[in-house]
Amino acid sequence: TMARLNHPHIVDLHDFDEDQGKPFYVMAYYANNLGALIGESYRTDQPSRTIRADKALNYIRQTLEGLACLHDAGIIHRDIKPFNLLVTERDSIKICDFGLSKLRGERFSGPPQLNVGSPFYAAPEQEKSPNTAGQDADFYPLGVMLYRMLTGRLPGHPPHHPDYLKPSSLNMDLDASWDHFIARAAAVAPKERFAHAGEML
Repeated sequence: TMARLNHPHIVDLHDFDEDQGKPFYVMAYYANNLGALIGESYRTDQPSRTIRADKALNYIRQTLEGLACLHDAGIIHRDIKPFNLLVTERDSIKICDFGLSKLRGERFSGPPQLNVGSPFYAAPEQEKSPNTAGQDADFYPLGVMLYRMLTGRLPGHPPHHPDYLKPSSLNMDLDASWDHFIARAAAVAPKERFAHAGEML
């Protein structure tokens, strides 16, 4: 399925095979990713670097264009996060790591207590019920990522944090329109998020 896709913001699969019964694929090597670029560590909750608003928007836009292609092919990624967005030497995003993705209609067969996705970035409904997560589950982490790129922090946890999903309170270059956009992208309820990548774009 992945090898049939051809999009500038999705990693290209050059070949695939099996070695001793284990599948693998061959792709181009990229030395950088968005997680390293913003200085996110594996202690995800620690502060990271901020980047300019126009640059942050450019990364989100490219990721959405790649997600639109995936979703049209019936693929939900389910693990969008900074470390899974490779950055090329031309500052172009390549979505990678499809280990948790699923095809339309595919059922999750793991143990019921296993969470699918990465902490802080996985949509709430995806953690509770991986089979029911739709394409809007891939927009939730984009809202979190945009907030993080603009503020250097992860969103607070509602309702205890007064600045939950309000980046304008931490970045003086932003106004309330940024708050509204990010709040919609990372809404807890899926029905309150953007319906498809084109709408979010």
